[in-house]
Amino acid sequence: MVCESVDGKDKSWIEYLVYEFNKTHPDMSITLMPFGEAFSKTDIPMAQLTAQINGDNPPDLILLRNITDNLDDLAIHGYVEDLTPYAEKSEVVHLDD
Repeated sequence: MVCESVDGKDKSWIEYLVYEFNKTHPDMSITLMPFGEAFSKTDIPMAQLTAQINGDNPPDLILLRNITDNLDDLAIHGYVEDLTPYAEKSEVVHLDD
């Protein structure tokens, strides 16, 4: 699984979460691909993401933070999926948390 993420202040906790996941799930692996400090600060990461999606090589997971400027574009093109229905059915994830 490839996870596109942000750098900067979020980097250390994301790296920690990926490390812990990889350690506790030996049959799976997450690889981080840093994607710039924030989508909203430059169009380059959005162009890279769009190229990956259009090239049929999208990341499996994207950390969607600080990209409100581009979220509508991602949704219009069907690049994102609302995970609420999955979370509502989950016994582990609680939307109130």
